[in-house]
Amino acid sequence: MEMLARGVCGALVLSFLLAAAPSTQPATTQASSDSQQILTTQDRQKAMAKWFAALSHADPREREAASRSLLTLEREDLPALHKLIEDSQPLSPSQTAALHDIVVHVFLSGEDYIRSNKGFLGVHLATSYASVAVEGNEEETQPMRGAIIVDRVPGFAGYRAFQDGDVVLSIKERPDVTIQSKDDLQTIVMSSAAGTVLHMRIVRNMREMEVTITLDARPDVADIEEETNIREKEGEEYWQQEFAPLVKGGLW
Repeated sequence: MEMLARGVCGALVLSFLLAAAPSTQPATTQASSDSQQILTTQDRQKAMAKWFAALSHADPREREAASRSLLTLEREDLPALHKLIEDSQPLSPSQTAALHDIVVHVFLSGEDYIRSNKGFLGVHLATSYASVAVEGNEEETQPMRGAIIVDRVPGFAGYRAFQDGDVVLSIKERPDVTIQSKDDLQTIVMSSAAGTVLHMRIVRNMREMEVTITLDARPDVADIEEETNIREKEGEEYWQQEFAPLVKGGLW
């Protein structure tokens, strides 16, 4: 399915589209892309089966980690994933719930587009004005200024790195800049070249952690918002044709 690139953001929430290639791990550990290491076909299939099985784990943290790992699959892995799902029937509710977003993202991550040299994350941003409890004293609060990840665009690596609601506080490579608003993060990303690796300190579910992000290339088109809408429609068509029949009728 070929796609003609068009599109850039026009955003609610003063949204700003960006994209990046990352990976995340629990709070005190720097996120790494170990699941994207070059593996043999057999090793990749074993890893895929392990991650897919973990989508049914009783611990939600294990399910989340498995979903994050499956998001690192490449488009060429989708036929093997299809076969794995066929062989794993019946699926658990948590497996069924996770599959749509994984498949659409992996499919679109392999979709080509016209690229510029500027960095791109693939997220919509807003500014955080929240207050959070001071550690050890729930009655005292402190401001948590930063850039909120409002929404993520499938097919770009920001989709893998972040969760909706994450707040970006700072970037290791830019110690001179404190992220106080969405504009601060936007400026750093737009002034960085595609392929730049950034280590971002974020807050997720009230816990600080670091994610490592390799910026993708910003689409070199007039309207990124329109472009991403077209891409998402293509991803949805692929899901409905290839994978929805495996999960009892698809999306409702």
